[in-house]
Amino acid sequence: ATFNMPMSGVAIAIDGTTVGLAKQSYAFTYTYPSSTVWTVQHNLGYEPAITCISGDGYVIQPLSIVHNSVNQATVTFSEPISGSVRCV
Repeated sequence: ATFNMPMSGVAIAIDGTTVGLAKQSYAFTYTYPSSTVWTVQHNLGYEPAITCISGDGYVIQPLSIVHNSVNQATVTFSEPISGSVRCV
């Protein structure tokens, strides 16, 4: 990526293939029952990018995503919702 000003943060790159086979597009996924708080215990050892997906397959925006540690995050919604997370 190119930015017109200095930026700090983390970049995650996925190259897509290894030895002719496609790599999985995410490192962790889990499905949650209806709740306002999802505790994501991914155990990846880093703070991944987290995508939330509703039970009917739409990408949804939570109120917040807090990385509690390099192995856990808390996702909070304004109302109970079921769905899944994908961590990269």
